[in-house]
Amino acid sequence: MNVSKLSWNTVIYLTSTFLNKGLPFLLIPVLTKYLLPKEYGLVALFQVIYGILVAIIGLSLHTAVGVQFFKLDNKELPRYTGTSVGLVLSNFIFFLLLFFILGGVVSKRLEIDSIYLLLALGISVLRFFYDLLLMFFQVTS
Repeated sequence: MNVSKLSWNTVIYLTSTFLNKGLPFLLIPVLTKYLLPKEYGLVALFQVIYGILVAIIGLSLHTAVGVQFFKLDNKELPRYTGTSVGLVLSNFIFFLLLFFILGGVVSKRLEIDSIYLLLALGISVLRFFYDLLLMFFQVTS
C-alpha cells in the first residue's frame, strides 16, 4: 500500500470516527434545549435497551465470520455465514415472540411505549447485517 492511499484511508477513518463519536456529543446542547428531562431519560433508556439487544441478538457473530473468513475455504464460508445469519434471525424471532407475550408488562414497568421496544428490537437486527457487511468490506479491501 502506498503512502497516499494510506493517508487517504487514515483521513476517511478519522473523519468517520469523529462523526460517529463526536456528533452525539455535539448534539447534547440541542437535545437538552428541545427535550424535557423525562424525554431525555427516555432517549437514554432507549439507548440502553438497544445496546442490550444488540449484544444479545447479534452475539458478535459478525466478528466470528470475519475470523473464519481467513480460515475457511470458499465452499465453507457461505455456509458458516448463513448459519450465523440464521442464528441471529432465530434470536430475533424469539425476542419478537417474547415481546408480544411480555411487551405490555415490560413497557409498563420501564414506562416506555411498546413501539420503542419493538423499534429497538428491529434496529438491533439491522445492526447485525450492517456490521456483517462492514466486516466483509474490511476483510476484502
